[in-house]
Amino acid sequence: VAGLDAGAGDSSAPDAALSGKPGAVYPQPGQRMGPGVLPAKLASEPEYLGPLVYDNPNILRDLGYSGVVNGQVVWTFGDTLLKTANGGSTFTASDSVALGDLDQPTHVHDKNVGANGGPQQWIPLTAEEQAAGGLSKFAEGGTNVVEYEPNKGLVWLLKNDRSSGSDGIIGAGVATVAADENGAHATRSMDALWGPKEPFWGDIGVTYNAMDQHVYVFGHGSTALDLKANVYLAKVPAARATDVDAYRYWDQSKKAWTAQRYGDGQNGTQSYSSSQAIFTYASHGQSNAFWSNHYNTWMFVYGGDYGASDVLVSS
Repeated sequence: VAGLDAGAGDSSAPDAALSGKPGAVYPQPGQRMGPGVLPAKLASEPEYLGPLVYDNPNILRDLGYSGVVNGQVVWTFGDTLLKTANGGSTFTASDSVALGDLDQPTHVHDKNVGANGGPQQWIPLTAEEQAAGGLSKFAEGGTNVVEYEPNKGLVWLLKNDRSSGSDGIIGAGVATVAADENGAHATRSMDALWGPKEPFWGDIGVTYNAMDQHVYVFGHGSTALDLKANVYLAKVPAARATDVDAYRYWDQSKKAWTAQRYGDGQNGTQSYSSSQAIFTYASHGQSNAFWSNHYNTWMFVYGGDYGASDVLVSS
């Protein structure tokens, strides 16, 4: 969710553009007061604007999230392929990134492409991963980016080991992000902060709240503990996002935050179950909470984490 920075110079909206430059902004509390009245209702039938349009029409992608860093709309995607002349496709990246077009919201521009025109890997593999099989074995899956200071962004990621032929989550981590007109750039400063039996932090989405300067990180439960149908919530001061000790975890059963990590009870973690989840039983799919300047509240627009879900709104 992004908008044009019409009021970047308005002192009543100090958080309207973290970058301090014209361009895209991510809505935050205090920017402006809208006339919306809850519950949200459709004013007219939705208009389908069509699929995203890439500069190279042969690009194929899954997933798709948007965020704002340094006035740029940053689109992030999962597995990325390139259609071939024989009707097939070739794999180019386990995740990729492109910049949005402020004049044409459904158009995105790839800035990091290879000689064949295919988007390149965005969240980089480590030297150890490259030496142990590279993209034939490992995948780094990120969700939406958030910006907390001018041109200082974050993206949460899942590290996958695909050597068995299917995704095996090794753990979750976070990378730092910067962006300019030449694209967005992610830097990994650690391998993983959390293990395979902890929640898959960030794979639902993440939200930055400028009022308390925290990032709120939503993630599925671990498949190793059969908790994938649940969504868990963590928070961290944005400036300390790479420090795993700075995180706090929401316990829905106690309506309280705890410093103790969720896991299987081993390695200092506490065992977790559906009772700590903020959303349960596949009721909530991938989506990040956003501030609505129209309704003056935090909202989700999402689908259930199952096939053929309606589009839902909550606040």
